[in-house]
Amino acid sequence: NVDLDYTRGSSRVTEIPRTTSEDEPAEPVMRKDQSTWSAHLAAQYKFSNTFTGGTRFHHRNIEDRLRISTNKEWGFKLWGEIRFN
Repeated sequence: NVDLDYTRGSSRVTEIPRTTSEDEPAEPVMRKDQSTWSAHLAAQYKFSNTFTGGTRFHHRNIEDRLRISTNKEWGFKLWGEIRFN
């Protein structure tokens, strides 16, 4: 029996602080403009009553629109579980 899981997501964050005092400029200044998307794929398999194993793969892409840069993150995980009865 194989269990599969796939998840994806995206978000956009924009930060424009509001001025609260008279000595600060009236024009708002954009402090953050970031776009992110990610995907995760995982699988798990019960090989026997005493051993279960699985793997997980993920990717995340973070685009900073103010600094004009993109960070990419890749991950891979392989695991196993032994049960003692």
